[in-house]
Amino acid sequence: MEEIKNLFIKHFNFYPDIISTTEHVYISPPSRVISSLIELSKFSNKKILRIIITDTYSIHPESCTKQICIPHLLNRGIFLIDLKSSKKELIKKLEEDNKKVIRILKDKLIFSLQENNNYIEIINLYKEIFKSIKKSDSIIVYNDIIKMYTDNFKLDSLHYWLENTVPYGINSKKIRLFLKEAFDILCEIDPFGVSLFGKYLETKNRLKRKDKNNIINIISWNEYLEEFNNNSDFYSVPFEVILYVYSYCGGSHFGNDYDIVNNINKIRNNSNLTQLTKHNKDYVFNIELKEVQFQKVSMIKDKWSLSHKMIKTVDTLPELYILLGQNNLKNKLKNKTYLIP
Repeated sequence: MEEIKNLFIKHFNFYPDIISTTEHVYISPPSRVISSLIELSKFSNKKILRIIITDTYSIHPESCTKQICIPHLLNRGIFLIDLKSSKKELIKKLEEDNKKVIRILKDKLIFSLQENNNYIEIINLYKEIFKSIKKSDSIIVYNDIIKMYTDNFKLDSLHYWLENTVPYGINSKKIRLFLKEAFDILCEIDPFGVSLFGKYLETKNRLKRKDKNNIINIISWNEYLEEFNNNSDFYSVPFEVILYVYSYCGGSHFGNDYDIVNNINKIRNNSNLTQLTKHNKDYVFNIELKEVQFQKVSMIKDKWSLSHKMIKTVDTLPELYILLGQNNLKNKLKNKTYLIP
C-alpha cells in the first residue's frame, strides 16, 4: 500500500526491508546482544529499521536494562541508572555509587586484585559515555554503550555498522506520530481488519496506559485509538502494532518470535510478513560464567554488611569484563564471531 510505504519514508527516510526488535535499552547488555547484532548486520545490503524496546510499561523489568551489573555484589540500588535523569545527575550517581563500592571493597575481600583493576576500567568506560552524551536519552545512551563495547573489543565491522544505523525508541515521539498517521489511514480504508487486530491485542492484554499516578491499566482497543487521536504519551507501544502497519506493504521481522508475525498474517489473510528468527533464537552465541558467588549487600548503622550467599550465572558484558578482563573477553567474543557459519 503506497500510503503506508510513503509514511515510512516520511518518518524514517526509507522503507525498511527488515524491522528489528531484538534490542532493549540495556545498561548492561547481555553477551547475546552482540551475537544478535552481528547476525543482523550481515544483512548489509538491506535497509533495516532498528526498533529499540524500552521497559517503561513492564511490570518486572530486567535489571540489566536498569543497572550496571557487577559480579559478587547484590544490591538493587548500586549503579541503578535512571535515564530520565540529566547528564549531570547521571555522572553524579555513578561517582557516588563508585565510592560506595570502593568502600565495600576496602572493608571486604570481594574482588581479586585483577578483578578490582577490571572493575575500575569498566566504570571509567561508563563514566566516559555519560560525560560524552549530548542529552540523557535512553536510546542514545544504550546505543553509545553498545558502540563502546564493540570499539573496546575491536569488533570493527559491527562497530562500523552501528555507526551507520539509526535506532528508534519504541515509545519515541517519532514512532507515536508515525502510528497516529498510519491508523488514520488504516481506519478509513480497512476498518474491519483494524478491528480484528484490536480484538487480538485485547485478548493478549497488550494495550496499556499509565494514569496520572503512573499506575498501569489495561485498556480497550477503542480507548487505545483515542490515545492516538489525543497525541497522548501515556500509552504503551507493543512492537506488534508497528508490525501490523508494516504488513500492509510487507517485509521481514528480525527478533523474538512469539508467533506474532504468523498471527498478523492470519488477520490480514496474506503472507506479507516473513519471520527471520525463531523464538529465543535471534542470536547464535551467548557467553556466560556459571557458579559465580554473590552476596547481598546492605547498609547497617553506616557500615556495609554482606549476607545471603548465593551462586549465580552471569552473562552481562560488565560482569564478564570484570571477571575475565578485557583481553580475555575480547578474544572469546572474536572467536565466537569467527566461528559463526
